[in-house]
Amino acid sequence: MLPSASVSVLSPTLEGLRVNEAAAQALGRIGAAAVEPLTVALRDPDSEVRLQATIALARIGPDAAPAVPLLVQALRDDSTEVRIGAARALGQIGPGASAAVPNLIEALRDYSVAGIAEPIAATP
Repeated sequence: MLPSASVSVLSPTLEGLRVNEAAAQALGRIGAAAVEPLTVALRDPDSEVRLQATIALARIGPDAAPAVPLLVQALRDDSTEVRIGAARALGQIGPGASAAVPNLIEALRDYSVAGIAEPIAATP
């Protein structure tokens, strides 16, 4: 796990028009300390920034539980990739995302998200 002091260096890299995928991956490796800047990234106008935030939050897993409300909102994102990323992140958070179950069921009605139902169900 990377030191949490890296958050202040890496989180600005997520902002702007060009997303640094490596920065999102690094924030995911940092863990719980990176959740707050990643939740800010979930509100970014750039869908690629939002997607990278969902990927990093999925990597963090259960420690990303504070992001559940924004991930639930992301299930209705205009971007299919962001919606799928949000569903995967909620699956990786596990029981800490149990409040999102009704929203995930609703998301399954969206065929672009339905294809990931099996991997989410298989998440320990």
